[in-house]
Amino acid sequence: YFNARMRVRREGETVNYASTRTDHRAAAGTFIARYRPTSAVYLSQAGTLDHWLTERYCLYAADAKGSIYRSEILHAPWRLQTAEAEIEANTVTEMHGIHLPDVPPLLHYSERIDMLGWYLKRVI
Repeated sequence: YFNARMRVRREGETVNYASTRTDHRAAAGTFIARYRPTSAVYLSQAGTLDHWLTERYCLYAADAKGSIYRSEILHAPWRLQTAEAEIEANTVTEMHGIHLPDVPPLLHYSERIDMLGWYLKRVI
């Protein structure tokens, strides 16, 4: 995670989002987009790509020395909706040498999810 100046504004179902990285530890990067859900709520089914992409029950973090930590988390299944986005600017990945293909992204939307997390444990 890096420090950034961020703005989120909701207009009906559309979310307007802007983020500009301000952290001296990383290259500059900007992401500006509008997105909204486009379907009814559904739960992903085991064995599907949606399930594989969204049903994760751990998180990872790194410290300044490069050590990796893992935490188990618990939450209800994601209440997903398909979504669409208009991406105005995205230079975040380019600053890391990652060039995204010029194809429509696969998007999911969820209002929110509450979770419980356990203490981080060092992995590496």
